[in-house]
Amino acid sequence: MLVLALIFESELNSLFSMYTYHFDSVRSETRYGKLVDYHLFYYDAASKSLDEGLDWLKRKTKADEVVATSMPHWAYLREGLKAVRPPLEANSERAQTLLDSVPVAYVVVDKSDEGYSNAFVLPLLQGNPRAWRLVYADERGPVRVYERVRADAKGQ
Repeated sequence: MLVLALIFESELNSLFSMYTYHFDSVRSETRYGKLVDYHLFYYDAASKSLDEGLDWLKRKTKADEVVATSMPHWAYLREGLKAVRPPLEANSERAQTLLDSVPVAYVVVDKSDEGYSNAFVLPLLQGNPRAWRLVYADERGPVRVYERVRADAKGQ
């Protein structure tokens, strides 16, 4: 009984802590312009920054354009964006080929995935300014959006 009581106490402490410190209020706009208030667990400054970047991107993209982001499900649910994950490919040429095969028009780099896809896709984006240009950077720094440079946009 003592062991069960200790487990139960630990669970109650965890729940109390979670709801007190990690249950955050969020206000966002639906795809149809309605403001909605809701709560999310662990919605921190980086999450808010990502949402602001996705809001900005939604105003820029056309309906048929594809976005590569570490959280494609969130980009779709929140903004209705066609989204995929960036390729986890160390070879930049191969990664570019994979992005072009979709074709990806924008890549969102955010802090939530710093150890995974950012390590693969950042060298490609930063090392290839003829193919990708930075079009959005959050002032706090965790979110950046790169746009695919199209040859026809330069008049070529």
